[in-house]
Amino acid sequence: MNDYLLLFHGGGPEDAGLSAEEMQQIMMKWSRWTTGLRDAGVFKGGEPLEREARTVSPDGSVKDGPFAESKELVGGYVMVAAASMDEATEHAKQCPILSTGGYVEVRPVMDITLPPIDGHVSPCPE
Repeated sequence: MNDYLLLFHGGGPEDAGLSAEEMQQIMMKWSRWTTGLRDAGVFKGGEPLEREARTVSPDGSVKDGPFAESKELVGGYVMVAAASMDEATEHAKQCPILSTGGYVEVRPVMDITLPPIDGHVSPCPE
């Protein structure tokens, strides 16, 4: 099994102009979908993201805002374990964001180990 990141673009309830009742129905779809992934043993984590963002450039400058159209913003993610890209895509096809005009980007997670620093293997530099 490999890890795949399902990135959610656009389709947020606030963008879809849903009533409070419709938003509740969508939230129930999300709950059923993630519960199904958990029950299948493939859910590895995930969260929605706030719209606030900052961009850090190579020169160290910092700018507020993601500066992308609402439909292009990454609004959240789920990590799943799957045997193949096709299997991960099948999980993405059931995502509730598709019912509110959003789309899911499926990306394999690269499996890497960083080189040792001072004889210690570290997942990221300190």
